[in-house]
Amino acid sequence: MLKVGGTEEQSRQAGLINFPRAGDAANDVVRLRGDKELVAKLKAELERTVENLQNQVVLGVAVPAAQHAVKIGRGGSALQDLQKKTGAT
Repeated sequence: MLKVGGTEEQSRQAGLINFPRAGDAANDVVRLRGDKELVAKLKAELERTVENLQNQVVLGVAVPAAQHAVKIGRGGSALQDLQKKTGAT
């Protein structure tokens, strides 16, 4: 909301963007209401966000529970080191 010049006041934000709830028939429809210019900016920002998310690649590795402590390290040091080396989050 703030990226496109919308208000910080949550009471004024209420109802501007309606995301579908779990189980809705149209689970891919987001409804926008409000000032034409703000709605256009919100739509463009949401479309950019969707495009970025669609272009992301997520990889996972199954690590046996017995190895979790070794892979994470004391205070997460081994995990943080691995994330820095690979750029993973």
